[in-house]
Amino acid sequence: PHVDIILTIPPYELRTEDSRRVLPDTFSHKGAVQNSAISNTMICALIQHKYKLAGKMMEQDGFHEPYRQHLIPEFNQVRKLSRQHDAYATVISGAGPTILTLCPKEKSGKLVRTLREKINNCASELVTINEIGVKDEVVYLKS
Repeated sequence: PHVDIILTIPPYELRTEDSRRVLPDTFSHKGAVQNSAISNTMICALIQHKYKLAGKMMEQDGFHEPYRQHLIPEFNQVRKLSRQHDAYATVISGAGPTILTLCPKEKSGKLVRTLREKINNCASELVTINEIGVKDEVVYLKS
């Protein structure tokens, strides 16, 4: 892919229990349909390498991010800096506290250096995207 992923990892854990506690128990039918459509559009955009559209959809998540952002104090600053470097999206990875940024390859080096400088209490790392997926392999051991 012509994108990189930068992970910004705060120096603390966010317990899954705490992360789940802030989520609503239910969503309206309209909200569920809307958020499912956003997710489906994001997947299609990623498959078609339409990263701007994918990023726009990623940042419109309504299932968890609006409820969890306040648990990760660095989130808004990471998103702001990432936008200044033309990143496609900055989102909470899973239940948090790791923050994932989808970025054009030509911008990722400068962005990761900026994140390390400006948000130096966190680790910001450029990570490799697995392009193969899960691979099954049979290994025979000599007895």
